[in-house]
Order: sequence, then C-alpha cells, then structure tokens
Amino acid sequence: MITPLNLIAQNADEYFEKGYEYYDNDEYTKAIDSYSQAIIRDKSHPEYYFHRGVCYSMISENENAISDLTKAIEIDSTYAEAYFERAFSLYRIMQVNEAIANYDVAIKLDPEYAPAYMNRGTIKFDLDDMDGACYDWEKAFNLGIELADELVREYCKSKS
Repeated sequence: MITPLNLIAQNADEYFEKGYEYYDNDEYTKAIDSYSQAIIRDKSHPEYYFHRGVCYSMISENENAISDLTKAIEIDSTYAEAYFERAFSLYRIMQVNEAIANYDVAIKLDPEYAPAYMNRGTIKFDLDDMDGACYDWEKAFNLGIELADELVREYCKSKS
C-alpha cells in the first residue's frame, strides 16, 4: 500500500532521476530545476543537494554550489565527494585556504581519493608550495592518475 509519505518520497526520487538524466545530457539548468523539485519534496537526502551543487558548479554559479554542497555535508558529514566538489567551487572563487581544507577532509574520509590529491597538489603548486604539490601529485599518480606523473616529471625533477 502506498501512503502519502511514500508517494512524496517516490515523487522526490523521480525528480532526482530526471535531474540526473538532464545532468548526463549536459542540461544543467533543467537538472537544477528537477533537483530543486526533489528537494522541495524531501529535504533529507544529501545526494539531492550534492547533485544540484555540482550542476551549479558546472554553470559557474559557485556560491550556489557551495551552499548546496554545504547542506549535503550538514546532512552527511562523511560525504567525501561533497567536500571535494565544495573545494573545487571554493578554489574557483579564490578561497584557496578553504579549498585546501576541504580537500584535506575529503582525503581524510577517503585516503585513496586520487582526484583530491591531484587538485590539492595543483593549488599547492599555485601557492609555490612545491614540496606539497609534488607529494600530492606523486600520491595521485600512485593512485592511478596518469597526468600526475607528467606534472611530477616536469616540476618535481629532484623528487622523481
């Protein structure tokens, strides 16, 4: 038997799935609208905020992205991907220390999160922290990101 509460949750999931279809087709504004409808119906799912935040990031609405990703983290403080995506948006608005702190948390939650090492290394490179950049790029390479090896060879000659 479907109760009204189940119907609301089912409806939220349908909007979420539709949003994901839009996202897959690079229709980020439509995806945002669908994710927003899912959130209106059920505010308890961090994934809804996460995916809407990613879409905001894709259209360079970084403040909205940060807000949604923060909400996802408030609901689930172990959501490593939300910290990663929030770090990316923070970096794009030049809040580099906050971005590094978010990459740090993502890595603490998932020590094998190769893209987090890669991006954190790039920020450290921008800040002239070559030791930190080289460490992170080497770690990213060891975790499977081939591009990191090129960066290590080019910028970390004494480290290779």
